[in-house]
Amino acid sequence: MQALQKSNSRDESKRVLVELAVALKALSKEEASKAIQEILSSGIDAQTHVEFEVGPGGRLSGANTLRVFLLDYHGEIDPQAASEMATTILNKLEAPDEWAVSLRNLARAGSTTDKANFLRERVRALLTHGPWQQTASVGYLEAFDVAVHIGGGQLVPELTRLLRLTNNPAVAHAAFLATDRLVLNDPIPVLSALNNYASLMEGRETARAGYFSRADVSDPEQRRILENYLLKTDPRVAELDAFADLFPNENYRISHNLLTATPPRPGKIIQQKDRETLRVVEGWMKQDRFKGVLPQLQTIQKRLREFTSGPR
Repeated sequence: MQALQKSNSRDESKRVLVELAVALKALSKEEASKAIQEILSSGIDAQTHVEFEVGPGGRLSGANTLRVFLLDYHGEIDPQAASEMATTILNKLEAPDEWAVSLRNLARAGSTTDKANFLRERVRALLTHGPWQQTASVGYLEAFDVAVHIGGGQLVPELTRLLRLTNNPAVAHAAFLATDRLVLNDPIPVLSALNNYASLMEGRETARAGYFSRADVSDPEQRRILENYLLKTDPRVAELDAFADLFPNENYRISHNLLTATPPRPGKIIQQKDRETLRVVEGWMKQDRFKGVLPQLQTIQKRLREFTSGPR
């Protein structure tokens, strides 16, 4: 801690943290865990001049404070003790970057119904805490990935509220990406929520179109939800044109996240999906109930015919 307090540069702080990691590795896991718990319980801390950064596997490649570094290391060597420490930290709204690592540690430690409920409520507390939104740190924004890990539609209202913050682009973008990954990982409850409560995306209808463009029509339930979306959305607005330009959307943003991963799909799988989507779209075009969205369906048909006309 003293060395970090004296440090005036990122490189010097990183050297100190490397030395600390070496010293901790020289101990048994039990000794290292006990030492870390004692330091964290003491409340002492120091800045590192290093930016909070998530690396491969959810492990931090950059820790902005000594405590964040130790929380990350603790989660690697003693997941159970780290989850207990996380519970203590998550009971106080003090440091969003510590919350990010603590939420990850708690999620990794396994789940009972009580733990799952506690984790969800703590994520909801993070997403609704105004002071953290106003001065959003990197750790705060990275913590949105825990909502993706939890899955389901229960946190969609909180995420979409943040997505509509026109005066806070960093938070709005983080919420947009988290909702997109939620749709990819758990499409049915998320798309159902977006379909049933149109006000959740008021002012961001084009973004909603992007989410529905993720639907996989080979899944009967996703197909039913998508049909409902097409039939209830006003075809005169730009939303359905945006949908037609994207569907089926196989573009992915690859990044290191605290808990979740979105591996790219093989080209053959994408081609199969395109062919199935084309078959379904051409079936819709023959049905009277889809007359209102026929121009959009024709746009999709034209693009998919080009995609699927090559060698198979």
